Amino acid sequence: MMRSPADALLLDLLNGQVDSGEGLSLSEARIEQALTIGPRFSDRESHLLWRAPLARASLRRVRDRLCQDVVKHWQLAGIEPVAEFKAAADDIDEVIKVRGNGFSLTIFPDTDPTMPWILSLQIDSELQSDMPTGLRFQLLDSGGMVWLKGRPNSRGEINEGWFDTTTSPRARLLAHHLRLTPI
Repeated sequence: MMRSPADALLLDLLNGQVDSGEGLSLSEARIEQALTIGPRFSDRESHLLWRAPLARASLRRVRDRLCQDVVKHWQLAGIEPVAEFKAAADDIDEVIKVRGNGFSLTIFPDTDPTMPWILSLQIDSELQSDMPTGLRFQLLDSGGMVWLKGRPNSRGEINEGWFDTTTSPRARLLAHHLRLTPI
């Protein structure tokens, strides 16, 4: 996934912040509560996460730990959410379907030249039920490219456009396998 100039600017601004120590007021226990059972972050806590690098560092630690717990649970259940694409000779401009362990990806061609493909990720309910509400899913390939990320809608789908006009999803699928991870 390519980073937009606005995202890059925001990242630079956030990384340049100096913490006054106020970030320590948001405990890891409260962060875990907000990411799992709730209640969600209050407005004050949300603002603190934007202002305080120490609070964001705590958020990253808790998210990483929760993600590791999800992956361990999937491993214990024998689920490895990976998919490899088997191409047919005649599917160059057609809809592409990839079935993985715990998910499926459908790729539709689009007429928009700035977004030539639409990605629709369907996540099995078993994987969704293991995810704390504060975490998201990410689909990436073995080359490190993030295809899409987000929270599934009520039908278990995450939909996003493919904005890379220089590489097709089909070419990436032929060279790399896909993996679904929590983030």
